[in-house]
Amino acid sequence: MELLTLLLSESAARKMVDLMNIVELLNRKNIAFRSYTEKYETETPTGKLQFQMMAAIAE
Repeated sequence: MELLTLLLSESAARKMVDLMNIVELLNRKNIAFRSYTEKYETETPTGKLQFQMMAAIAE
């Protein structure tokens, strides 16, 4: 599995829905996502759940 790490998730997208779409595209290509500052990560099932919950709260 590959990994894309960003300092801030805002570097990838301004809206959380756009970031969710980017992360979904990365997941389809077997690339995990990690944001260093916000502590988002999609490498583990728990990390994916936390990311999705934060996205739901943000919307």
